[in-house]
Amino acid sequence: TVKSLVESLTDSKDLKKLLRTKNNVLLVYTQKTDSASSIKSVLDEVSTEVKGMATIAMVDCSNKDGKKTCKKMKVDPKKYTIKHYKDGDFHKDYDRGENVKSMKRFLMDPAGDLPWDEDPGSKDVVHLSTPGQLNKLLKQEDKPILTMFYAP
Repeated sequence: TVKSLVESLTDSKDLKKLLRTKNNVLLVYTQKTDSASSIKSVLDEVSTEVKGMATIAMVDCSNKDGKKTCKKMKVDPKKYTIKHYKDGDFHKDYDRGENVKSMKRFLMDPAGDLPWDEDPGSKDVVHLSTPGQLNKLLKQEDKPILTMFYAP
């Protein structure tokens, strides 16, 4: 099992302190902790992989202190809402895939563009890294294929 490094916050003072002391924070506001169980395991894994580079924290908006914190931050999650804070200020709503690879990539470069493989317009693009993958694709695909090679 993965040891979670996701911080749990309720008090708005703790949240302000976190945003003041950390410069790359992904904050998950939940209505109930169990309503975010689908994303919790992803957050646990991401938190260990970005240790020292980013901080992930959760605020439960269903309890008394959490409700005050969410109201102060102007957040009203139905299930959960993910927001990113950079250098102590709100940066943007998290709008990428809710999986380990996407979140890790986002936290490594929060201001960067959406990666090509997460762009909905590139669903037909296949990135191949070995000749075997190319051979397999050529055998199974019956439509014409446009192939591009990149040589650095």
